[in-house]
Amino acid sequence: MTKIKVAIIEFDYHAEVLRNTLHILRQPGIDVTVFTSIKIWEQVNWQEQDYFQLYLKEDEISLNKFLGLHLKTLNQNHIVLFNTIASNYKTWSELKITGATVLRIHNANTYFNPLIKTFKPKLTPFYVWKDSSHFARKTIGEFDWYYRKKLMNQVDHFAFPGSQITSYVTNNFAVPLEKAWTLPFGYWNKPKTYRGNNPDKIKISVIGKVDQRNRDYKVVVDAISNLMPYLRESNKHLELVLLGKANTSYGVRIINGLKEMTSNNFSITYFSGFVPQSEFDQHIAESDFFIIPTRIKTRYTIYEEFYGYTKISGSINDVIKYHKPALINESYPLDRDIKDMFVSYSNSTDLADKIILWIESETYKQIDSIVALSSYRLDQMQKTYRNTLNHILQRQTTH
Repeated sequence: MTKIKVAIIEFDYHAEVLRNTLHILRQPGIDVTVFTSIKIWEQVNWQEQDYFQLYLKEDEISLNKFLGLHLKTLNQNHIVLFNTIASNYKTWSELKITGATVLRIHNANTYFNPLIKTFKPKLTPFYVWKDSSHFARKTIGEFDWYYRKKLMNQVDHFAFPGSQITSYVTNNFAVPLEKAWTLPFGYWNKPKTYRGNNPDKIKISVIGKVDQRNRDYKVVVDAISNLMPYLRESNKHLELVLLGKANTSYGVRIINGLKEMTSNNFSITYFSGFVPQSEFDQHIAESDFFIIPTRIKTRYTIYEEFYGYTKISGSINDVIKYHKPALINESYPLDRDIKDMFVSYSNSTDLADKIILWIESETYKQIDSIVALSSYRLDQMQKTYRNTLNHILQRQTTH
């Protein structure tokens, strides 16, 4: 049986997705070659024995020169998987690749919708300055919209992180079904299911920077306020952990609002800077469940995006990785093969009611994460990737 030769390219910033992909592609029948920068590879922090060829670009060498030096090696691969392309569109659009190309899409609206439909200006001093800067540097200076479109017309296949996003793109943009594939970012190998044994002490975590652009933390503050009478009457203690930097003015307001409610029944743990990995891991292990207050509308540079529809929330991958059930904003569409890990809430009152229900009935402990996340087990994810690569290769050889 001929091995599938796959090149993975990453010169932007998705180090964790690159690391996960390398674990998934570590299987018989697939040869892997990685092209990336020294900086990104340090972030990947690969701890295992290499099974792949690795080509690292040093800071002193230009991307054009690096690719020119290694183009022959790159073209020895059957499939070239672009883990991210978020810059250097001109370079990528002019690169002569002979294998089948697959581009991971992290922001579908940006990449498939015309600028006139995706740019939604915000008339605040910060956004006027930010958008003007982007237009000057990228839109006009680098002509990025033109070369991105040129690149998209050349790419053979597109990979999306979830089936909901794949369906949304094929239904709303001119992307043929035969060019759209679902290749999730995350997987799990050994389930992490430790939770505290004291039913009177509950620990809930919210992962991510305390930033109003992506998450609605006010709904969490209001829900905690609604919970306080219940916590006092039941003599239970709730610890809320915000696992992300809370160093913005918005973050400070949220923290202050939560601090005002601290008592024998409620405590808040937060971080003004980077969360040390050891502390992050400890808090995750001790968490009973997560809250995911994701806003649906968000932005990528100057473009409007929609969580769950055109891009995935990183918190979804956290649920997969850590095997923790979550309460999530009801507006977020969930893939069928993962939704048993979630319960949706509509507003702060509903969120408070759901938290009480989960505490009282210990519903979250009844969720069998191994069954609910079976599609994301490493061996199943390896099968998904292998089958997809085989289909892509077969289609390439018949055209």
